[in-house]
Order: sequence, then C-alpha cells, then structure tokens
Amino acid sequence: MKKSRDKEMGIDYRTNEREYLYLLSCWINKTIDDIIYSFEPITHLIGEDPKSYEDGLYFYHGSHLSSTQLIMDMYGAVSQAVLFCPFGQIISEYRADWMLDTLPRYLFCGHERDAESGLDYMKARYYNSKYGTFEGRDLLFEKYFWMSPYAYCANNPVKYIDPSGDSIVGTNGKPVSYNSKTGWSRNASDDVKTIGNAMMRTKNGTATLKAMLAKEYPITIKIVEGKSAKDPEKLGNAQINSEGKKEKVITSVNIEFYKEKMIEKVNDYGKLHSGEAKWEDDYTPTEKNLKYLELVPTLEDMYTTYGTHEGTHATKRNAMSTFVGKDKAEQEAIKQEIISVQELIDAKQ
Repeated sequence: MKKSRDKEMGIDYRTNEREYLYLLSCWINKTIDDIIYSFEPITHLIGEDPKSYEDGLYFYHGSHLSSTQLIMDMYGAVSQAVLFCPFGQIISEYRADWMLDTLPRYLFCGHERDAESGLDYMKARYYNSKYGTFEGRDLLFEKYFWMSPYAYCANNPVKYIDPSGDSIVGTNGKPVSYNSKTGWSRNASDDVKTIGNAMMRTKNGTATLKAMLAKEYPITIKIVEGKSAKDPEKLGNAQINSEGKKEKVITSVNIEFYKEKMIEKVNDYGKLHSGEAKWEDDYTPTEKNLKYLELVPTLEDMYTTYGTHEGTHATKRNAMSTFVGKDKAEQEAIKQEIISVQELIDAKQ
C-alpha cells in the first residue's frame, strides 16, 4: 500500500484499490477553539464521482465512546461539531450554517436524541444527559444494590458506555451478537447458532432474529432433546417473564424448542405427502397444515419456521399473551410462521 503525507494539513493519503482519507486534526474557530479530534477513516472508492452521491449524505465521526463529535458532508467540509461534558450534556457546538437550528440525530455515545424532550433513547431506558441519570430504573437493580438504579455507567461515563440491545444471552450470560462478515460472537451457544442460522434462511425469519438481538431484555434459546414435560404436543414455547401490576414490563424471555416432537412432525408430513398416511376423517386441515404439507419440511425447516413463531412471541407485544391474551398472541405468531413457511416453499421451487 502506497502512503504519502501532507505535513502542513495533517492528512495521510493511502491508496490501493480504495483511497482512505484520514482527518487527523481539525481546528474549529469561534465556538470550539484549540480542540483536537481523532476520527475513524472515511472511505471513498477511486473513480467514483462524489457529485453522484445524494446531497443529504453525511459522515459521523465519533470519540472513543462513540459520541458524535464531528459531521462532514460528502465533500469533506465540516458541517457540525459538538463537544460534550462527561455525562453527555452539550457544552459547545459549531455549525457551518448558523441559521441551521438543528442538532444531529445521533449524539451522546451514538444514541438517538429526542428533539422534543432532549432525552437519549438507549433502548431499555431513556437517559437524561442534563442530570446524568436514567429516567427509569435498571431492571437488574437488585444485583447492584450498592448503586442507584438510575445511575449511568456506574457513574463513570469516561470509561464505560451503555450500548443496550443485542440481548440474546450467550453461554457466559452476556449478550450474543451476529455480524454477516465475522459470524456469531464466541459466546453464542450451539443452540443459538442452530436456531439463528435456520431463521436467516428466510427474510421474515431474519427480521425476527434481528428484533430478538436488538431487544433490551435478555432472551435465552434452548433446544430440548425430548418433549415438553407440561405439554408433550408442543413444538416450542416462549416463556415471557414480566414485572409490575398496572404497567407490565418484560424482564426476560426463555425460549425452548422440543426436538423429538419436531422430528415427529417432520415424519408425519413426509408420510402424508407420500400417501402413506392421511388426515383423520373428523379433522379439517388448517392453512398452516396445508402449507407444511406443501413444503414437506426437514428438521432445519422446522427450526426456521418455529424460530420465527417463538421469536415473534418474544419480541412483539401483539404476540404476547401478557398484553393481548393467548388467542390473539398465537394468531400473530402463526401468521408470521406461515410467512416463513411460504418463503421456504418459494425457495425450493
């Protein structure tokens, strides 16, 4: 890789197949004086005409805590700059156009700031940067009894951040993450990988998995080798745990898939498809039954569709019996399950 440096401007130019522009320092006059910023690289493909980009394209540059410090347009001109106190309150701001009375959408630690209330949306709770506290208590406050349940990052915002989300729990009790380039995080259990990979075979399953990963409460996934002890006919179950009487708050979800029962269903649909078996005389197949008969599912297919089913229970309020009742909750979960079944049918044709 070739490299040249403009000492006067403080800029490195590196070229290979791509051209990287590193902005090492930026002097902001008037509003923010004598402040040096360090930024992530901006990538620009060689041969591309910058004018072909949309006018509304901007690059956000963050600090070591991911707080937005500088915003540049597609031509490299500084549009806005922001300086925060440790707990996130804006203490100084620069705008290229002083008439533009707006703030960036994503500010402190990369979280979205509500323009009307001034609060930062941190998924699990809203954060008030003016007072350096959360608006709601920590759901796990009983584990940290020596600390205020409204404290932000153990009152050490220079060292820690509170990213929230990515709440499928791994083997070490910490959140699991998935990246299309690097795959699953190391703490992802075999059961999480099996169900997650199966769900990503359909668009609807992928969307449901993303919703599960983004939830503020922990979600556990387990494949049980046998059947459900409570209901042997069940293929899966999502146990919704909540607290509160008037306003219920979801604290966690535990999902189980019953492998033995799923294998039974796979064999049943195989026999029905081949003509080796038939529906009972007094039974009318549902839309869901007929879709599965058309699919002739494998065990992986069942993980795909029931992963979507139980994942819907785990993420959508209109699919949680706690909020809408058992019947309505099941209707929504089945609806999403059928969509995934149809996607598998279309993929096999």
